[in-house]
Amino acid sequence: MAHHWIRTASAAALALAVLVVASWLTPASAAPILAQTSAPTPTQTQVPQVLVEGRVVDAAGLPLSGALVGVNVSAQIPTTGVQTGADGSYSLPVAAGSRAIQAVLAGYSQLLVPTVNAIGTTSSAPDIVLYANDATVSGTVQDGSSGGVVPHALVVLSYQDGFDTVEAWSDASGFYTFGAVSGTYAAVALAQFGGAYQDRTRVTRPYSVVAGSTSVDLVLPRLSITGSPCTNSPCQMTVSGDGYVPGEPVSFLLLVQPGQVNPPANIALGQTAADSQGQISVSWSFEASPASYQLQAVEDTVPYTPNPPDVAFITVGPYVVEAPAATPSPTNIATPTSTATPTSTATPTSTATPTSTTTPTNTATPTSMPTSPPTSTPTPTSTPVLVSWQTVTFDDLTNPNRPLVGQYPYGVIDWGAGAWYLSGPGGQFPTNNLRFNGAGRTSASLNFSAPRRVVQIDAFNGGKKSSSINLSCQGQPILQARLAANELRTLVTNWTGVCSTLVVGSSNGSDTSFDSLVISGGPEPTPGATNTPTSSGVYTQTVTALN
Repeated sequence: MAHHWIRTASAAALALAVLVVASWLTPASAAPILAQTSAPTPTQTQVPQVLVEGRVVDAAGLPLSGALVGVNVSAQIPTTGVQTGADGSYSLPVAAGSRAIQAVLAGYSQLLVPTVNAIGTTSSAPDIVLYANDATVSGTVQDGSSGGVVPHALVVLSYQDGFDTVEAWSDASGFYTFGAVSGTYAAVALAQFGGAYQDRTRVTRPYSVVAGSTSVDLVLPRLSITGSPCTNSPCQMTVSGDGYVPGEPVSFLLLVQPGQVNPPANIALGQTAADSQGQISVSWSFEASPASYQLQAVEDTVPYTPNPPDVAFITVGPYVVEAPAATPSPTNIATPTSTATPTSTATPTSTATPTSTTTPTNTATPTSMPTSPPTSTPTPTSTPVLVSWQTVTFDDLTNPNRPLVGQYPYGVIDWGAGAWYLSGPGGQFPTNNLRFNGAGRTSASLNFSAPRRVVQIDAFNGGKKSSSINLSCQGQPILQARLAANELRTLVTNWTGVCSTLVVGSSNGSDTSFDSLVISGGPEPTPGATNTPTSSGVYTQTVTALN
């Protein structure tokens, strides 16, 4: 499984206690409730198939039967492959081109991954050597120095840069365990997404595994901020945290979340160092334009350098700077002018001369009063309940070919601080699309501001080899799909529940692009209801609810 450690954290004295992952293999969820509304899939280009033949053997050169062989396979993410026979041989059909062949067998680890140039009709591959595990590493993933644990964290051990040798997940109690071959590895990494953090990772290079059983507790640093919202500039922010390497510098940057009108520039706050207990506490005073930001902290001597020895990376937010309230203009109230009341003059009353004729008394005719029409009682009607779907296409984002950081659409999805890359039109996507940020990252996550149900997402494999796509959402079954080279497919999840974090994985890393993410915040649609697309890309479904 290809991986690329873009961020790493120094952990010299605490190398075994503080580890972080910058490479992810996790699936994401979505429920198919809409008919496909995107443009028809272009005709797929057929890539010639080549039969790769080879053997899987142990360290002594003896054949191993029953091993799963494929292109970028993993024990945690099963993929389409073939099993070796009694003589350890296999015949694997692959798309033509350069292919990395991997094998999985319980109790063994593959340290080196051979690459085969698959051409013609048949190509021979060098032997794949699997080594018997002689070490077991287990422990707890800890939440800083708080004494808490981190469930569902991913631990990745890599012997060869670009490929995962071992992957393990911590359980609900934070416990993890894996088997491995003793020796020195290129890196070990630990990662966790969601919760209070957009993401937090730690990578340590190199990493040694000793034979036998070893207990190692891994630590992810913590970070918290106060001072939000800021209502008057200069703003005040206090940052605190623990679980850092003592003495290691930590740099801070306020990143503007995307999707905002006329966004200001990012703000470099400065740097501090962890104390002897691995704790940080610092206050900042700074001028800031109104916007929503995220705080990014990088524990590293030289932040953002490619493949540094060690690094920790953590992102929290939002930090909101509000526009100052407008001062109301005083309203002039006119003084009313008093009007003199005219004096009425009494008119003298003339006295009538009485006569002998009696004047009959007039009987008043009663005046008929109009009768108000009776008020009609409205007939009860059913109240429509609106259930909406939103298609996120990224087409209104300007200046593509850059990392996608923060919230987009604003208040709906948080893309973190560097795991995703916004690409311009390319491959079979004629408009903006997303991919992983970094040549080797194989998964990334996104967080919803409120729980959403993932309906579907378009995926395009622009690589020269097939790719395993994985979507996962807590509480929903993992969606797995296999995309051939140059294949575009709409992945429908059929999920019925909502989740807060979606994790997307692809064995081809940044060669796989994504677009047209359809999400829903409402309940399951009623059968037969009509979905009406609007120009904004939001589909509204009207469901009748009885009063």
